[in-house]
Amino acid sequence: MRNCNGVWDDGCETDVLSDKENCGGCGVVCAANEECKKGICSCAVESCGGCGVVCPAPPSSLPELPSEWHANYGCDQATGFCYARGCMEGWLDCNDDLAGDPSDAKNDGCEVARNSDPMNCGACGAPCAPGETCVGGNCKCSCGSSCFDTTSNPENCGACGVVCPSGDPNLVLRGKPACRNGLCEYRCELGWADCDGNIRNGCETNVAHDPLNCGACGVRCNGIEGQPCIDGRCATKECEVR
Repeated sequence: MRNCNGVWDDGCETDVLSDKENCGGCGVVCAANEECKKGICSCAVESCGGCGVVCPAPPSSLPELPSEWHANYGCDQATGFCYARGCMEGWLDCNDDLAGDPSDAKNDGCEVARNSDPMNCGACGAPCAPGETCVGGNCKCSCGSSCFDTTSNPENCGACGVVCPSGDPNLVLRGKPACRNGLCEYRCELGWADCDGNIRNGCETNVAHDPLNCGACGVRCNGIEGQPCIDGRCATKECEVR
Protein backbone atom coordinates (compact mmCIF):
# COMPACT_ATOMS: atom_id res chain seq x y z
CA MET A 1 0.00 0.00 0.00
CA ARG A 2 1.14 3.56 -0.75
CA ASN A 3 0.02 7.11 -0.02
CA CYS A 4 -0.53 8.28 -3.59
CA ASN A 5 -2.99 11.16 -2.98
CA GLY A 6 -0.71 13.00 -0.59
CA VAL A 7 -3.39 13.04 2.11
CA TRP A 8 -2.23 11.50 5.33
CA ASP A 9 -5.67 11.50 6.88
CA ASP A 10 -6.59 8.37 4.88
CA GLY A 11 -3.16 6.78 5.32
CA CYS A 12 -1.79 4.49 2.63
CA GLU A 13 -4.92 4.28 0.52
CA THR A 14 -3.59 2.84 -2.74
CA ASP A 15 -2.93 -0.81 -3.52
CA VAL A 16 -0.11 -0.49 -6.02
CA LEU A 17 -0.30 -4.21 -6.76
CA SER A 18 -3.70 -3.90 -8.47
CA ASP A 19 -4.47 -0.18 -9.11
CA LYS A 20 -4.32 0.60 -12.86
CA GLU A 21 -3.64 4.28 -12.09
CA ASN A 22 -0.78 3.47 -9.75
CA CYS A 23 0.61 0.12 -10.83
CA GLY A 24 3.78 -0.78 -8.96
CA GLY A 25 4.17 2.82 -7.84
CA CYS A 26 2.26 6.09 -7.56
CA GLY A 27 1.41 7.63 -10.93
CA VAL A 28 2.27 4.56 -13.01
CA VAL A 29 -0.76 4.28 -15.32
CA CYS A 30 -1.56 1.14 -17.32
CA ALA A 31 -2.90 1.40 -20.87
CA ALA A 32 -6.62 1.03 -21.55
CA ASN A 33 -6.25 -2.59 -22.65
CA GLU A 34 -4.06 -3.50 -19.67
CA GLU A 35 -4.70 -4.30 -16.05
CA CYS A 36 -2.43 -4.21 -13.02
CA LYS A 37 -1.32 -7.68 -11.90
CA LYS A 38 1.02 -7.92 -8.91
CA GLY A 39 2.27 -4.40 -9.58
CA ILE A 40 2.93 -4.95 -13.30
CA CYS A 41 0.85 -3.65 -16.19
CA SER A 42 -0.27 -6.73 -18.10
CA CYS A 43 -2.66 -7.56 -20.90
CA ALA A 44 -6.25 -7.73 -19.68
CA VAL A 45 -6.94 -10.86 -21.74
CA GLU A 46 -4.68 -13.62 -23.02
CA SER A 47 -2.88 -12.13 -25.99
CA CYS A 48 -0.16 -13.10 -28.42
CA GLY A 49 2.82 -10.80 -28.82
CA GLY A 50 0.90 -7.72 -27.72
CA CYS A 51 -2.21 -6.69 -25.80
CA GLY A 52 -5.41 -7.27 -27.72
CA VAL A 53 -3.86 -9.62 -30.26
CA VAL A 54 -5.97 -12.77 -29.99
CA CYS A 55 -5.14 -15.87 -32.03
CA PRO A 56 -7.97 -17.41 -34.05
CA ALA A 57 -8.44 -21.16 -34.17
CA PRO A 58 -5.70 -23.01 -36.09
CA PRO A 59 -6.57 -23.36 -39.80
CA SER A 60 -7.31 -26.80 -41.20
CA SER A 61 -4.29 -26.52 -43.47
CA LEU A 62 -1.95 -27.13 -40.53
CA PRO A 63 -0.76 -30.76 -40.16
CA GLU A 64 -2.67 -32.63 -37.46
CA LEU A 65 -0.45 -33.47 -34.49
CA PRO A 66 -0.79 -37.08 -33.26
CA SER A 67 -2.10 -37.46 -29.71
CA GLU A 68 1.00 -39.42 -28.72
CA TRP A 69 3.09 -36.35 -29.55
CA HIS A 70 1.61 -34.56 -26.50
CA ALA A 71 1.84 -31.31 -28.49
CA ASN A 72 -0.44 -28.57 -29.79
CA TYR A 73 -0.41 -25.27 -31.66
CA GLY A 74 -0.15 -22.10 -29.64
CA CYS A 75 1.29 -18.62 -29.38
CA ASP A 76 5.00 -17.89 -29.40
CA GLN A 77 5.05 -14.74 -27.26
CA ALA A 78 8.57 -13.84 -28.37
CA THR A 79 7.63 -13.61 -32.04
CA GLY A 80 3.86 -13.15 -31.84
CA PHE A 81 3.34 -16.17 -34.11
CA CYS A 82 -0.02 -17.76 -33.33
CA TYR A 83 0.55 -21.27 -34.61
CA ALA A 84 3.86 -22.36 -33.13
CA ARG A 85 4.14 -25.98 -32.04
CA GLY A 86 4.65 -26.50 -28.35
CA CYS A 87 4.61 -29.26 -25.76
CA MET A 88 1.62 -29.81 -23.52
CA GLU A 89 2.04 -29.29 -19.78
CA GLY A 90 4.32 -31.94 -18.28
CA TRP A 91 6.00 -33.00 -21.54
CA LEU A 92 9.36 -32.20 -23.16
CA ASP A 93 10.86 -32.51 -26.64
CA CYS A 94 14.37 -33.70 -25.80
CA ASN A 95 15.36 -34.99 -29.24
CA ASP A 96 14.42 -31.78 -31.10
CA ASP A 97 11.99 -33.26 -33.62
CA LEU A 98 8.85 -31.30 -32.70
CA ALA A 99 9.13 -29.29 -35.92
CA GLY A 100 9.35 -32.46 -38.00
CA ASP A 101 6.75 -34.09 -40.24
CA PRO A 102 4.07 -35.79 -38.09
CA SER A 103 3.64 -38.49 -40.75
CA ASP A 104 7.29 -39.54 -40.41
CA ALA A 105 7.48 -42.43 -37.92
CA LYS A 106 10.93 -41.41 -36.70
CA ASN A 107 9.52 -38.19 -35.22
CA ASP A 108 7.80 -38.46 -31.83
CA GLY A 109 7.13 -34.87 -30.74
CA CYS A 110 7.20 -34.31 -26.99
CA GLU A 111 8.36 -37.76 -25.97
CA VAL A 112 9.56 -37.19 -22.39
CA ALA A 113 7.38 -37.01 -19.27
CA ARG A 114 9.25 -34.31 -17.34
CA ASN A 115 7.69 -35.21 -13.98
CA SER A 116 8.71 -38.87 -13.96
CA ASP A 117 11.58 -39.53 -16.39
CA PRO A 118 14.73 -40.21 -14.29
CA MET A 119 16.99 -39.31 -17.24
CA ASN A 120 15.27 -35.97 -17.90
CA CYS A 121 13.81 -34.99 -14.54
CA GLY A 122 12.24 -31.55 -14.80
CA ALA A 123 14.32 -30.66 -17.87
CA CYS A 124 16.07 -32.32 -20.80
CA GLY A 125 19.45 -33.75 -19.86
CA ALA A 126 18.84 -33.57 -16.09
CA PRO A 127 19.35 -37.17 -14.88
CA CYS A 128 18.71 -38.35 -11.34
CA ALA A 129 21.55 -40.00 -9.43
CA PRO A 130 21.56 -43.80 -8.95
CA GLY A 131 19.00 -44.69 -6.30
CA GLU A 132 16.88 -41.60 -6.94
CA THR A 133 13.49 -41.44 -8.63
CA CYS A 134 11.89 -38.54 -10.46
CA VAL A 135 8.78 -37.30 -8.67
CA GLY A 136 7.02 -34.16 -9.84
CA GLY A 137 10.07 -33.10 -11.84
CA ASN A 138 12.40 -33.39 -8.82
CA CYS A 139 14.91 -36.14 -8.03
CA LYS A 140 14.15 -37.81 -4.70
CA CYS A 141 15.53 -40.74 -2.77
CA SER A 142 13.51 -43.82 -3.56
CA CYS A 143 13.27 -45.15 0.00
CA GLY A 144 12.54 -42.23 2.30
CA SER A 145 15.81 -40.68 3.42
CA SER A 146 17.87 -43.52 1.92
CA CYS A 147 18.78 -43.76 -1.74
CA PHE A 148 18.84 -47.22 -3.30
CA ASP A 149 18.78 -48.29 -6.92
CA THR A 150 15.70 -50.50 -6.77
CA THR A 151 16.60 -52.02 -10.13
CA SER A 152 19.78 -53.64 -8.74
CA ASN A 153 19.77 -53.57 -4.92
CA PRO A 154 19.01 -57.09 -3.56
CA GLU A 155 17.67 -55.65 -0.29
CA ASN A 156 15.34 -53.23 -2.09
CA CYS A 157 14.58 -55.04 -5.33
CA GLY A 158 11.78 -53.52 -7.38
CA ALA A 159 10.55 -51.57 -4.36
CA CYS A 160 11.76 -50.42 -0.95
CA GLY A 161 12.18 -53.23 1.57
CA VAL A 162 11.80 -56.09 -0.92
CA VAL A 163 14.65 -58.45 0.04
CA CYS A 164 15.73 -61.12 -2.43
CA PRO A 165 15.68 -64.56 -0.75
CA SER A 166 18.92 -66.32 0.03
CA GLY A 167 19.63 -70.04 0.31
CA ASP A 168 20.14 -72.34 3.29
CA PRO A 169 23.17 -71.03 5.22
CA ASN A 170 24.01 -74.61 6.22
CA LEU A 171 24.64 -75.61 2.59
CA VAL A 172 27.44 -74.76 0.18
CA LEU A 173 25.48 -72.38 -2.06
CA ARG A 174 28.14 -71.26 -4.54
CA GLY A 175 26.20 -68.09 -5.26
CA LYS A 176 24.33 -65.18 -3.75
CA PRO A 177 21.02 -63.35 -4.21
CA ALA A 178 21.01 -60.55 -6.77
CA CYS A 179 18.60 -58.03 -8.27
CA ARG A 180 18.42 -57.31 -11.99
CA ASN A 181 15.96 -54.87 -13.55
CA GLY A 182 13.94 -54.88 -10.32
CA LEU A 183 13.56 -58.69 -10.26
CA CYS A 184 15.24 -61.11 -7.84
CA GLU A 185 17.57 -63.79 -9.16
CA TYR A 186 20.39 -65.95 -7.85
CA ARG A 187 23.86 -65.13 -9.17
CA CYS A 188 26.10 -68.18 -9.35
CA GLU A 189 29.86 -68.55 -9.19
CA LEU A 190 31.66 -69.28 -12.45
CA GLY A 191 31.09 -72.90 -13.50
CA TRP A 192 27.98 -73.38 -11.37
CA ALA A 193 24.25 -72.91 -12.05
CA ASP A 194 20.87 -73.17 -10.35
CA CYS A 195 19.32 -75.77 -12.66
CA ASP A 196 16.58 -77.03 -10.33
CA GLY A 197 15.19 -73.53 -9.66
CA ASN A 198 15.45 -74.10 -5.91
CA ILE A 199 17.09 -71.09 -4.27
CA ARG A 200 17.37 -72.99 -0.97
CA ASN A 201 20.21 -75.20 -2.26
CA GLY A 202 21.76 -72.38 -4.28
CA CYS A 203 23.82 -73.18 -7.37
CA GLU A 204 23.87 -76.95 -7.11
CA THR A 205 24.97 -77.90 -10.63
CA ASN A 206 28.57 -77.99 -11.85
CA VAL A 207 28.01 -76.96 -15.48
CA ALA A 208 31.73 -77.23 -16.14
CA HIS A 209 31.64 -81.05 -15.85
CA ASP A 210 28.01 -82.25 -15.73
CA PRO A 211 27.21 -84.06 -19.03
CA LEU A 212 23.48 -83.45 -18.40
CA ASN A 213 24.00 -79.70 -17.98
CA CYS A 214 27.15 -78.91 -19.92
CA GLY A 215 27.94 -75.20 -20.00
CA ALA A 216 24.34 -74.35 -19.17
CA CYS A 217 21.27 -75.97 -17.66
CA GLY A 218 19.68 -78.57 -19.94
CA VAL A 219 22.56 -78.88 -22.41
CA ARG A 220 23.13 -82.65 -22.67
CA CYS A 221 26.17 -84.39 -24.04
CA ASN A 222 25.74 -87.70 -25.92
CA GLY A 223 25.48 -90.16 -23.05
CA ILE A 224 25.23 -93.23 -25.30
CA GLU A 225 28.61 -92.42 -26.81
CA GLY A 226 29.97 -91.56 -23.40
CA GLN A 227 30.68 -87.99 -24.43
CA PRO A 228 32.19 -86.14 -21.45
CA CYS A 229 31.69 -82.51 -20.40
CA ILE A 230 34.99 -80.69 -20.05
CA ASP A 231 35.14 -77.03 -19.06
CA GLY A 232 31.50 -76.57 -20.03
CA ARG A 233 31.79 -78.12 -23.49
CA CYS A 234 30.83 -81.56 -24.76
CA ALA A 235 34.15 -83.12 -25.77
CA THR A 236 34.84 -85.67 -28.49
CA LYS A 237 36.25 -89.01 -27.36
CA GLU A 238 39.81 -89.75 -28.37
CA CYS A 239 40.14 -91.96 -31.41
CA GLU A 240 41.10 -95.60 -30.82
CA VAL A 241 44.55 -96.52 -32.14
CA ARG A 242 44.58 -99.68 -34.31
